[in-house]
Amino acid sequence: MMWDTRPQQSGKKPTSPHKTTTPPSLTDLDLTWKPFYKIPLPRSELPKTFSATRVSLRERQRGRRGRQGRGEVGDVENQQVEKGSANIHPIVSQTDAGTGPEIEGASTKYFVGTEDGEIVWGDWTPSKDQESGKFIPTRPDYFSYGHCGSVVCMERSPFFRDILLTAGGWTWAIWREGEKNGPLLSSCSCAVQYTCGTWSPSRPGVFFLCQQNGGLEVWDLMDRSHEPTLSQNISSLPITSINPFRITSKQEMLAVGDSAGTLHILDVPWALKNPSTNEDGIMEAFFERETQRVGFSSGRTAARAAAKRESMTAASAELTKEESAPEGELEPVWQEEARREYEDYLATENKLLIELGLVEPLPQDND
Repeated sequence: MMWDTRPQQSGKKPTSPHKTTTPPSLTDLDLTWKPFYKIPLPRSELPKTFSATRVSLRERQRGRRGRQGRGEVGDVENQQVEKGSANIHPIVSQTDAGTGPEIEGASTKYFVGTEDGEIVWGDWTPSKDQESGKFIPTRPDYFSYGHCGSVVCMERSPFFRDILLTAGGWTWAIWREGEKNGPLLSSCSCAVQYTCGTWSPSRPGVFFLCQQNGGLEVWDLMDRSHEPTLSQNISSLPITSINPFRITSKQEMLAVGDSAGTLHILDVPWALKNPSTNEDGIMEAFFERETQRVGFSSGRTAARAAAKRESMTAASAELTKEESAPEGELEPVWQEEARREYEDYLATENKLLIELGLVEPLPQDND
C-alpha cells in the first residue's frame, strides 16, 4: 500500500482563532487517512497471493518543504557515499512553488520478499484494462524461490542501485534488478538462522548479517565469498536490528539491537571501513561477470533440457515404430541385444563349469 502523509486540502474556511474548537476524536479521524494506491500480489494460480514481509523500491527520497512552500531538494537515501559512487545521481528536481519535490526518471520497479522465501519482482505502474478501460495494478513480472525461510532482509546497495541483498532462513543471496535467471550469488546453508542484515555505507563489497543466536557475520566479497571474513558474538539473544553509521571519514559505528531491547554500539575496524583502491570498479566488474555467468548457466540448462526432450521424443518414436511392426518380421533392438547378452552369459558359465570339472564337455560332432 502507498500512503500520502501530506495534509489534505479541505474546502472549509479557517475558523477564527478566538473560537474554541473541540479536539477531534477517533471517530472523526476514522477513514480520513487511507492508502491511495494498492498493489495486489497474486500468484499465477489464483486465488492464492504472495505473503509479503519485506519490500524495496529503487528510489527512496526524503523531501523537505520550506516556509514559502517551495520544494527543496531532499536527501536521496544512501547518498552519503564519498567519491567513486558514479552509479548514484540526484533524482529530485526543483519545481514550482507549492508543488513540492518531484522525482524525475524514477524507477517504478519493486522487489518483495515473502514468508515462503520467494523474491517477487514487478512494476507498480498501473496498466489500462482493454475491456473496461480503467487503470488497474499490474501483476508481478516473475518470482524466484530464493530462501528456505521467511525473508528478513532486503537491502539495496548504497553504491549500486540495481544490486539487492536478501536474507531468509539459513541463506543469503545477492540479486540484480532485471535479471530473471536467479541470484548472482547465493550462500550455502548456515547452521543458524539469519534475522537481519545491511550493507556497509563505506565499502561496496562489505555487508553485515545478524543471526538468531546473537552472532554477527561480516562478509567481504573483496576477500572471499564462501565464508564470512569475521564472525563475532554480540548477544545471547536474537539480534533484531542493525544500522551502520559513518560519523567521520575516520570513524564508523555499528548499532546492533537484540530482542531484549538492548542496544550495542560497536566500532568498525579500519579494514572494514576504508575501501581498497578502485573497489567500486572491481565490484562493478564482479557483478557484471556474475550476471554473464548466470545467463550462460541458464542458457546451458535450457539447451540441455531441450536436447533431453528431443532424445526422449526420438526414443519414443523408435519404440512406437518397433511395436507397430508385424510379428516375426522385425525383432526389436533391445530384445536382440538382450538375447545376445544372455547367450554370451551361458557360454561363459559353461566354460567356467568345465574348467572347474563340474561338467564334462560336450562331444564334438566330427561329421
